[in-house]
Amino acid sequence: MRMARPLSLSQAGKVLGITGSAIAHIEGGRMDVLRARLEAMLKAYGFTQDQYLEFLEGRKLPIQYRDACHDLVDQLASDQLKAIYPMLKAFVITNA
Repeated sequence: MRMARPLSLSQAGKVLGITGSAIAHIEGGRMDVLRARLEAMLKAYGFTQDQYLEFLEGRKLPIQYRDACHDLVDQLASDQLKAIYPMLKAFVITNA
């Protein structure tokens, strides 16, 4: 849901008053989420409780993958970009 808005980990953390690392742990299932925190996250991300339950049941999230990928690439260091460049280029060549 965060990526559907799109918010970075640090942006979401600032809105919620926690660290971006805490958001990553919540999203990765490494940290339990109290009901109040879940409600705050839904409000910050602009979703309702009903929508959240629909997503849990399999409804697809409205993620703009191109925008989300651009945001992720912008956060990478040069050596990381160098590592993923061949894969990205291969996808472009394959789809041409």
